Amino acid sequence: MKDHVDIKIPEVIHRSACVFEVIVRDKEKVDAYVLLLKKRNPEHSWWEVPGGEIEQGEKSHVRGIIEMVEEAGISISKDEILTGLEVDASGRNDSSPILELENRRIINTPFVARREVTELPKVNFFSKEPEHEDFAWLNVTGIYKEPRKHYFPFLYAMNAREIIYERDPINPKIISLGAEELSIGNSIHLSDVTGNILKRYVDHIVHNTQWVNPRGLKMA
Repeated sequence: MKDHVDIKIPEVIHRSACVFEVIVRDKEKVDAYVLLLKKRNPEHSWWEVPGGEIEQGEKSHVRGIIEMVEEAGISISKDEILTGLEVDASGRNDSSPILELENRRIINTPFVARREVTELPKVNFFSKEPEHEDFAWLNVTGIYKEPRKHYFPFLYAMNAREIIYERDPINPKIISLGAEELSIGNSIHLSDVTGNILKRYVDHIVHNTQWVNPRGLKMA
């Protein structure tokens, strides 16, 4: 008689992840930014996009709207949501960024929300015990305007899960992908899931799929 072997089935958790893209227009130029949040965790000081666990029967973008308010103090509307990165949260999607843990499988269902404004929105950590301790706006304008020049450096950074950056001289919360020799000591580390999500986000911009480029940010 063979010994009985217990097979542990991992718990499957679905999470929403919002790539919040902000297009800032003024009289002189147009720029595009993505919001990143720094996790409040002494063991893992990584950066990520806003998101949270999806409740049963809930849509990814609905959870994303809730998490944006809770994590960043920013309200987004359904009209600002694009469909480029959306996947069905009700089941497995092979293109979903998946995190395999010892007893859990976390399936992330990302989407993009885009807002066009004249200045960047304010980020506020309202919670008494916020999950995040800092934020930054990643400048992705180059991906739209000069994709041939910026595409592969962005992919390299996402694969390495590290953004070596330069700070904006006027707004220190704005960071741009910088040359390594010019940005020694200035780097942020991304979570594995956020790295995968932003890779897909950049791919969608460069290959012009699923959504139309915003006005004034033309492909090269």
